[in-house]
Amino acid sequence: MDMQQGPNETLKSYHKRYNDILFTIPEVKNKVAYMALYKGLRYGKLKKALVLETPLSKDQLTTRVKQYMELEELKNKEMHGKDLRDVFTRKRTRSRSPKKGPVWERI
Repeated sequence: MDMQQGPNETLKSYHKRYNDILFTIPEVKNKVAYMALYKGLRYGKLKKALVLETPLSKDQLTTRVKQYMELEELKNKEMHGKDLRDVFTRKRTRSRSPKKGPVWERI
């Protein structure tokens, strides 16, 4: 199994493709299933979590992936409700205009 998660592909979509292929192969060992999923994942929170705590079975792997899919969907729902200008622009905490007058007058 050599598949990669696309640059804009959701975890849900990638996991569906992964499962479609995985179920066509009879009696896949846990380590093979893990490595196939892990190898194709983009670098992110799930991939880091899989390194820190490797699932021992395909069921544990699926549970972990579903948890991260829920987080991704929640994040997408929250982002969808915001104006893109608010999301991608940083709010300034102070004015960019230069201060007028000598330093000793501003103290």
